[in-house]
Amino acid sequence: MEGQRNSEWFKTFPDDHWLFSEEKAVADGTAAAEHLITHPGMKVFDCPCGDARVSIHLAKKGAIVTGLDLNPRFIKMAKERFAEAGLDGNFYVGDMRNASFPGGCDLFFSWANSFGFFSDEENRLFMQRMADCIRPGGRLVIDNPNLWVVQGPPEPPEENKAIRGNIPYFRYEYDYETKCIQAYEDGKWVFSERMYDIKEYEEMFLNCGLELVEAYSEYFTPYDEKKRRMILIAEKK
Repeated sequence: MEGQRNSEWFKTFPDDHWLFSEEKAVADGTAAAEHLITHPGMKVFDCPCGDARVSIHLAKKGAIVTGLDLNPRFIKMAKERFAEAGLDGNFYVGDMRNASFPGGCDLFFSWANSFGFFSDEENRLFMQRMADCIRPGGRLVIDNPNLWVVQGPPEPPEENKAIRGNIPYFRYEYDYETKCIQAYEDGKWVFSERMYDIKEYEEMFLNCGLELVEAYSEYFTPYDEKKRRMILIAEKK
């Protein structure tokens, strides 16, 4: 059940495996817009943005969205999506580890399992990079799986289908030593992602000049460590 393990797996990961179903994106984006966009003109940095199927709902609420993604196809799709909706947006191809936002954004939007791709040291450096993109008083939002759920039984196939559409279902193993999930498809290793619990996130936030101010489960419902996802909001001091 192995395969060649590549620490830069995200550079060759199949396009159609990255994206939530459109239905899930609407649900996520609508909930995020309602909770996070407090006034028109908010500067949102969606990084990595994929094809912007989630952050377009923030733009519909009046946010000014800038997106960065490593995948040129996704950036093209994001531009087309915004153009078709008659919305302005700025989208660029680039590595999120080099992200910058001159002047500082109001909200750094890290959605859908977009944190934990690297080593602990690189993840800490990326956390600092995100913090550096945010203006004082601005916020970072991270949406990632809850550690307890990752360690537990696999997600039922019907729930996976609702989230990921017809994308093949991965089999996950949690490595307690490295605190990473290892994903397999047809018996071959696909990717690895470091999972952090809420206390680890809080420590990283503090080290980067951020403070955890809110925690939720999916769709911004009250936080429950036994729910599938956690949404953390940190504010820059």
